[in-house]
Amino acid sequence: MRLNRDKRYQIKALLEAGILQKDIARMLKISPGGISKEISRNGGAKRYNPEKAEKRATKQAKKFGLHSTR
Repeated sequence: MRLNRDKRYQIKALLEAGILQKDIARMLKISPGGISKEISRNGGAKRYNPEKAEKRATKQAKKFGLHSTR
C-alpha cells in the first residue's frame, strides 16, 4: 500500500507529538514495518519530511509505472 500525502503529514505530526512508531502504525492502520521503512527512508524520526517523502514516492511510482494516490 502506498501512503498518500495526508498520511505522511499525519506521521510527521504524530512523530512530533512523541508517539511511538508502533502506535502510529496502529493509528493509521499501516504495518509497523511499513511505518519504519517510510520514516527511515525519509529523514528518520527526528527529521522526517513528508513533502520530500511524497516527492520521492511519486518519482518512484512514475519510474515503476504505478498509480498516484493523490
